[in-house]
Amino acid sequence: MFLQPFPHRKSWMLVLAFSLTFSGCESGQFRRLAGNVLVPVDTELRLGQQFSQEVVKQQKVLAHEPTQAWVQAIGARVSEPARRARPEITYHFTVLDEPNEVNAFAVPGGYIYVYSGLLLLASDEAEIAGVLAHETGHIVGRHSANQMATSMGLDFLTSLALGDNPGYLAQMVAGLGTGSALLKYSRDDEYESDAYAVQYTREAGYDPGGIIRFFGKLRDLSARGEGLEFFRSHPLTQNRMDRVHYLIQNSGPYPFGERYEARMAERLADLRAYYQSRPAR
Repeated sequence: MFLQPFPHRKSWMLVLAFSLTFSGCESGQFRRLAGNVLVPVDTELRLGQQFSQEVVKQQKVLAHEPTQAWVQAIGARVSEPARRARPEITYHFTVLDEPNEVNAFAVPGGYIYVYSGLLLLASDEAEIAGVLAHETGHIVGRHSANQMATSMGLDFLTSLALGDNPGYLAQMVAGLGTGSALLKYSRDDEYESDAYAVQYTREAGYDPGGIIRFFGKLRDLSARGEGLEFFRSHPLTQNRMDRVHYLIQNSGPYPFGERYEARMAERLADLRAYYQSRPAR
């Protein structure tokens, strides 16, 4: 008799939860192990490929190679520590061309996108590193894959991964940042990704305080009624800011790392010159 890999998925989840409880496993580790039951890695990687293809169909990729190369270099640095947790993932960082949009998002399988408007808001490179490290944390934690599995079921996700529902996939990508199931992270998901952001920025040699500084900019946007797309997908509370501050203070001795303010100013001047030189859309 041939046994199915997971004949009773709920039973497997109960056994997994029971065993992890008595092994002292951290909640983040449990979610990743549970995610491997809910969404196999090969399905997650296929989903990422499908989503990434749809994103570049619907969104405009910034046609400014110096900015793309710069952000990819930052992303490579902050995602290097994440490879220890998930060596099967190859991370891809892409800047989307929307100077009035302050947002960033990750899709399953290692694909991370940041809008050019978010770059223009930042004051130093450590702030950008914090954003990219946070999105990397969502992938390490398998947050979007787990959320979709919970809301849609594995069979439907597998069909999406195989390209069987392109219309529904297009609708999901169109809703990114506006309530899509892909980005409905829980409070614990955000906390976990913040913790990864502190860890990864510090290990990459960046000042993790950039996370707090960028949070402050986002709070100022919120006070002016701006940046609403970011807050829909990344709810920002005082408790969350306090937790990140605590993590930073307890992440190790000073100094905290580099900000690379001069390089940031140079890169932003180049990006602004690009926008000023091209014809108005």
